[in-house]
Amino acid sequence: MAQSASMKTELLFKNPNSNPTELDIAKAKIANQLSLYCEKPRQGKRIFALYQLFSYYFFRSETKSFIAFKIIEISNKLIERYRENISLINDFMKSSEALDPVELKKYISYINNKDLVNFREGEEQINFFKQLLYYYDQRKNGKINISASVSKLNIAALKKIEEEAFECWLRLLDVNYELRNTIIGAENRKAIYYLSEKYVDLHTIIDGLKKETFKDLEKYRESIVKEYHDIMSNFSLPSGKLLDFRLFIQKKLESRMYEAQFLKLPAGNTITNDLVLLSNNCKEFKRQYLLSLKEITSIINHYKEISIRYQTFFTGEIDKMIAYIKESYVNLMNILFKKLHEAKTFLELKPIKFESYDLEVILQLEKEKIDQEIKKLKEKYSSILIPLISSLDSEIERIENKYCFNLNFVKNQYSALKNLQNKAIKAFIDRFNEEKEKIEEKMKQKKKILENFEKTIVSDTEKLVHQLKDECNTLCDDLLRENQYFWAKFNAEFNSESRKYLVRLYYEYAPYISSWKDGEEGWMNEYLILKLNAEYLRKIGSTVKHFSPEGKLHEKCAHLLDSYSNFFRNICLQRDEVELDSLLKLNTIPKIDYSKVEEKLNKSLEDLKNVHLECSELISKILNS
Repeated sequence: MAQSASMKTELLFKNPNSNPTELDIAKAKIANQLSLYCEKPRQGKRIFALYQLFSYYFFRSETKSFIAFKIIEISNKLIERYRENISLINDFMKSSEALDPVELKKYISYINNKDLVNFREGEEQINFFKQLLYYYDQRKNGKINISASVSKLNIAALKKIEEEAFECWLRLLDVNYELRNTIIGAENRKAIYYLSEKYVDLHTIIDGLKKETFKDLEKYRESIVKEYHDIMSNFSLPSGKLLDFRLFIQKKLESRMYEAQFLKLPAGNTITNDLVLLSNNCKEFKRQYLLSLKEITSIINHYKEISIRYQTFFTGEIDKMIAYIKESYVNLMNILFKKLHEAKTFLELKPIKFESYDLEVILQLEKEKIDQEIKKLKEKYSSILIPLISSLDSEIERIENKYCFNLNFVKNQYSALKNLQNKAIKAFIDRFNEEKEKIEEKMKQKKKILENFEKTIVSDTEKLVHQLKDECNTLCDDLLRENQYFWAKFNAEFNSESRKYLVRLYYEYAPYISSWKDGEEGWMNEYLILKLNAEYLRKIGSTVKHFSPEGKLHEKCAHLLDSYSNFFRNICLQRDEVELDSLLKLNTIPKIDYSKVEEKLNKSLEDLKNVHLECSELISKILNS
């Protein structure tokens, strides 16, 4: 364990790009003796990753911005596809010196068709999200003038996006919490690292000064002995008085050292009194902090109670509104059933029924219309699929001919192109079948109406009632969800703003009453103790330097301690500023400036338009040459 700690300390005090010097090793040993086991903060990559996550969730934490970034993501993917196609065309033109026009046109046709499915799907998705963005703005402004079917589709899509955006908002708060605490932790580690390094330097220098002082004291003692012998050599006394005179001279010379030690006592008493006074002042600061904390907390709780009353009131009003909406929809359904009953009564009195011959004629006419629509649909998709399949087959043939000796490459390319071909064909066939089913469904509905008008009315009424139920449930769920989202965000903002006051109050008093290092007093208390000790050493040094070499040691130590205390103060102030900034940002609910998002959205769509034109013009230029 000790070896592991020693290795960590060695990592602390050496340049990672070079071998440790003797000074580095000496510092590591001293740090080990002083139990200073710490290392440089290594959270840089984690902080960077958290910033990336923060940015991702931040721009998706609001519904409108979420939709905009969906468009940006799709647009960027299409831009990459277009640029890739332009690059492929240019590379093909450069790689082939003598270009066969037929082969070139086949390759260009392949490039033009290979991403057709992706481009069409991307364009449809962009248009859908644009429509959703428009619908969201209209809904916010209370202006919705679009068809019921489109509105229902938009409501379902918007509901899903709102849920995803709210989840992103919750994740944003979690990531923000992790990010700010990681920054504070890294700053704490950095502060401890620099203070430990400085402390080891201080300890090393003072050890050197102590050794020099011991040498000076030894020289001083030798000079006293020499002075004693010099004095005694100048006197010739009787043996009876010589002994007393020797003792007198010896005590007189030694009294300088005793006097130096005696002069330290008043300074020692002074610093003891100053430390007691400092401790009392810190206790007074803590008392004032607790009083201020109590006052601010009582104000926060007062406004919290008011917000809870409002929340309870508005939630109750929402419940009343939902009850009213449900009652209104029930009345509307009753009106529908009443109208249905009236219609059935009317049909019983005057039944509407087609003769079989007339019905066959009408259905035959409708069938011919349907067949024409399906024929047009087949022609539409044939005009897409035939060039697509032809261009992919041509590219497969070109690869097989050009790389016939590289079997592995041909095999991989053949497999990739076949997969692309199958995927594209399947996508367009699925679309054709969907449109065909819609056309045939219209025919079935018309036939159903003609064959049994009364049954159709009943079925349509039941379907409409079912839609009204769904609409009622959706509307009520939306109201409850909006209420939940609003109060969740309101409470988060209220708590954040409240904590900002507590953070600022704590920041003012923390240096005196609490420490970011567990189990210690506030750093200002430690700083003032260092200053008192430096002043104590300076006074002792100036007093005893005329009596002992020890005075110079005290003066030098005072200067070093004063320098260390200033360094200590600057490091702690910087750490506190980072902590305050991080805590304030932690307690700030991030809000999006949509104008910047809109600017990014417009730029992405403009880039897509430009690269599409560039690719189209390049293909047209080659095909028409």
